[in-house]
Amino acid sequence: MIETAKANGLEAYSYLQFLFKNLPGVQFEAHPEFLEKYLPWDSWVQSSCPKNK
Repeated sequence: MIETAKANGLEAYSYLQFLFKNLPGVQFEAHPEFLEKYLPWDSWVQSSCPKNK
């Protein structure tokens, strides 16, 4: 996860914070397609997490 975040230009720590804040309660069992929204190349994630310098 860390390397994928870095490869997509995100600060790894911020990406992990984003995941831990937003993932609890997401019903992946019922809706596995929701996982796509939390991948580091998603536009929502890109706009929510600081970029690497």
